[in-house]
Amino acid sequence: MAEEKRKKISETLIAEIDAGKFAGRFPSERALVRRFAAARETVRAALRELEEMRLIRRKVGQGTTVTPAAARHRSFAILIGNGYNTNPFYVAMRNGVERSLAKRGGTLFSFSSLGQKESDRMAHAREFTRMCVRERMSGVFFQPLHFLRSGERANRAVLSALDDAKIPVVLIDSDFVMPPRRSAYDLVGTDNLRIGYDLARHMIEAGARRIVYVSRQSPAPTSVLRGMGVGFAVSEAGLRWRTDDMVFARYSDVFARQSDVRAVVKQMFAGKSRPDAVIAGDDYFGVALVDALREAGLKVPGDVLVAGVNGDPVSASCDPPLTTFVQPCVEIGSTAVDLMFSRIANPALPPREVMLSARFIARASTTTTKGKERK
Repeated sequence: MAEEKRKKISETLIAEIDAGKFAGRFPSERALVRRFAAARETVRAALRELEEMRLIRRKVGQGTTVTPAAARHRSFAILIGNGYNTNPFYVAMRNGVERSLAKRGGTLFSFSSLGQKESDRMAHAREFTRMCVRERMSGVFFQPLHFLRSGERANRAVLSALDDAKIPVVLIDSDFVMPPRRSAYDLVGTDNLRIGYDLARHMIEAGARRIVYVSRQSPAPTSVLRGMGVGFAVSEAGLRWRTDDMVFARYSDVFARQSDVRAVVKQMFAGKSRPDAVIAGDDYFGVALVDALREAGLKVPGDVLVAGVNGDPVSASCDPPLTTFVQPCVEIGSTAVDLMFSRIANPALPPREVMLSARFIARASTTTTKGKERK
C-alpha cells in the first residue's frame, strides 16, 4: 500500500514539474503529507526518487527547489555484448532501459557488439568505451561480452576504462565473471539457477531419467548457472548427474548452424546411455535441436523431451512448440535504470544484485504420456 502511494505521489509531482507548476519554491514535506494524506516516510521516499532523477534539489535549512530544465537532462549508453539489434530478447531489454530513462529525462545511445570474429567484437567494444568517455556519458548499461576465449579480459578492459572516467556502470542480464564469483558492479538479471532447476524438475516429473544441458563453448555465467540448476534438480531426484551431461557445443553463428546442431546430436546419442531429455541454453538452439533430432529419426517429445530458455517468438512457432522460460526483459531494463539513478545519487553504495523471476511456459515439446503439461 505504501509503495503504491509513493508511486502515485512521484508520478503526480513529476507531471506537475514537467508542466511548470512550481515556478517558486517546491512544497514542503508537511504540505505534501497533508495534500496526499500520506505518511511522512512515504512522502520522503517519493522526494528521494525525484532527487535521484535530478528533478529537485534539497538542502537542509533551505528547503526544496525545482531543478532548471537544462540541468536535468542526462545521456546514457547501452552496450549489448552478445546480440544483434533485431534479436527480440535484447530489443525488449533495451526498450525497458530506454522507456524508463525517458520518464526521467534521459537519452539512451544504443550499441551492439556485432561480428563473428572475436577481434571484431573486442574492437567494437573498445570503440564504444572511447565514445562513452569522450561524450562524458552519465552512466553505462553493459551486457558483458561472452562466448569469447578472452571474454573476461575484454570485459575488464571496458569496465576499467569506464571506472577511470568515473562513469557508473550497471550490468544487465549477466555478470562477466564465472559463479560463484561476483564482480564489484551492480547487476540486474534473471534467477538462472532457478530456471535450470525448474526445467529439470519439470522434465523429471514428465518421466525423464537422463537429462543433458547444452550450451555454447566459452559459456556465459548465465549458461553455467542454468547448468548448475539442472544438476541440483537431477541430484535431488536421486538420479545420476555426469560431468558429460553438461555439453558445451560449438556454434558457428549466433543462431547456430544446423550442421553444428547435428554434430551435437551425434555426440549426445553416440553411446548406449542416451539422454531422454535435453535443455538447450537458448530457444534458437532448442528449435534447431528439435529439427536435428527429427532428422536423426527421434521423436519430440516421444523419444526425447526438449526445452529452451528466453521465450523468443521462435519457440512458439516450433513443431512441436518449445517449452521455455520467458525472461522479464523489459523489467530487467527498467530495474537497471532504478539502480543507475540510485548509484549516481550515492556512489558509495555497495554492489547490488537484483535477480528477477522468469515465467515458465510448458508446451508440447515436453508433454508425454508419462507426465502432464504444467499450466
